[in-house]
Amino acid sequence: MHVKRILNPACMVFCLCLLVTASVKSKPETETGSEADVEFYLESPKAGDYSNISGKQISPYDDMIKMAARDLGWDWELLAALIFEESRFDPKADSWVGAKGLMQLMPATAREFGAVDPEDAQQSISAGVKYLKWLDQFWLDRVPDPQERLKFVLASYNVGQAHVLDARKLTAKHGKNSTIWDNNVAYYLLKKSDPEFYNDPVVTAGYCRGHEPVNHVSEILSRAEKYKQPITGQPVFSDL
Repeated sequence: MHVKRILNPACMVFCLCLLVTASVKSKPETETGSEADVEFYLESPKAGDYSNISGKQISPYDDMIKMAARDLGWDWELLAALIFEESRFDPKADSWVGAKGLMQLMPATAREFGAVDPEDAQQSISAGVKYLKWLDQFWLDRVPDPQERLKFVLASYNVGQAHVLDARKLTAKHGKNSTIWDNNVAYYLLKKSDPEFYNDPVVTAGYCRGHEPVNHVSEILSRAEKYKQPITGQPVFSDL
């Protein structure tokens, strides 16, 4: 004979609680705060993401970079940092605007400074260094302090000196110091994405995504300092 089994009310309430609890626990935890606060990731190490005290290897092109840096008068770690930020040490790198090679030179600039094949590592580094020397001379009289001038050179390498000249003119117009980068020229380069500023009569080069060169300068200088740190056997990851 089949007999129905009926749960008493207390038992039913208990089972219902178990089901609700299981359902809640099965849901993924929701994020709190901004996306930037909760999103973390690690990428696999790439060339240039590390330095170590034994040999201090930064890239496959260290010997070329060291020789070129001596010619330029820079610490080689600084030149290595610039190349990493430009191309991630990829000699075949090709940007959406047409810049090519380790030093990400535009075709006309590459030819002007002697790179017949911009994807050749030696030619790219040599031409890039010649261009950096040219930029240093361009800014020499305008920005006498060498540490400040370096920032103008790095920004110009990224975005062109015309936009940096515009930012200097805006800086002077607004009563700031046009020979100082941080909080002065950098501030007004950032403003060149604002119509109020890029339409100013003193501006000749027009709109500029100023955050790109400003960030570029900061990232290169920060990376150069990381590359100088003797960290035994520990990678210095680019994205940390």
